[in-house]
Amino acid sequence: MRDELDNGRLADEIISNPVYQEAYELIEQEIFSQWKLSKDKAERECLHQTSQLLHRLKVSLNQTMLNGKVELKVWQKKNMLEKLFKD
Repeated sequence: MRDELDNGRLADEIISNPVYQEAYELIEQEIFSQWKLSKDKAERECLHQTSQLLHRLKVSLNQTMLNGKVELKVWQKKNMLEKLFKD
């Protein structure tokens, strides 16, 4: 449980970091620019795959962040219930 909470918090810090956001956008734009200019089918396919991998990185970080938030809610509710039944 603690790992998911920590990983979720760290993923949120990465996603919220302006340096990460700027770097992601620059890489995404560069891949798209190269893809538009390319006349070579193999190169375009490679750029498309690179774009898909970049997207998977974003999805993975978002999923880790969301898992951490869900785990936090579960932990909070569990603690609340334990306090109610303790008294």
